[in-house]
Amino acid sequence: MRLECPGLCDLQVNGFAGVDFNARELSADRVRFALEQLRLTGVTRLLPTLITSSLDDFATCARTLADLEDPAIAGIHMEGPYISAEDGARGAHPRAHVVAASRDDFERRQEAARGRIVLATLAPEVEGAIALIEWLVTNGVRVAVGHTSASGNQIAAAVAAGATLSTHLGNGCPSILPRHPNVIWEQLAADGLLASVIVDGHHLPAATVKSIVRAKGVERMILVTDATAAAGSRPVRYRI
Repeated sequence: MRLECPGLCDLQVNGFAGVDFNARELSADRVRFALEQLRLTGVTRLLPTLITSSLDDFATCARTLADLEDPAIAGIHMEGPYISAEDGARGAHPRAHVVAASRDDFERRQEAARGRIVLATLAPEVEGAIALIEWLVTNGVRVAVGHTSASGNQIAAAVAAGATLSTHLGNGCPSILPRHPNVIWEQLAADGLLASVIVDGHHLPAATVKSIVRAKGVERMILVTDATAAAGSRPVRYRI
């Protein structure tokens, strides 16, 4: 039996099939190979995701992705560098390149990306974040809350400024949280935020996923892989 369905769209892909979108040596041919391998899994549209890095490294990778004319690339997801510098909330992002949120820094990155950054993940508590959210939304860039230890008031301010998504909710936050309030409860309760989650059996326990879906409702859930270069590859050691 052959089953046909619409292609999948993934908002968060750091790499695939041995190709790291965040590597300085990234080439157009390597990106094309990753896209071909992604299509075999049913993913026909995606946002290649560039994480916290220096402006120079970001620009190098962003130009390679932006200059590739392939309909599978719906834009670029910029995850960081305007995120929490705290261990836990920062996740795997390098602390050395975490910076305050500023229009000037973003415009430099957007220029390098040929205007193709369509989604930005940031932490509301970072200096300059709320003002930048307002400016980004006005200029057609979607904003997500992520890698954050924000308070309830800060999350509410981000939503009021135009943030509409939680990036991999339940991950990218401190490993130890107060019972309540905390950054997960606050985002669950924020009706203005859709929730993206990594449902791979590792990032979140099944009961947590079930609770998030019940709180948000299926219509406000987005599944992402947050795939890295090792995804879709044979089981050996990989370096990121």
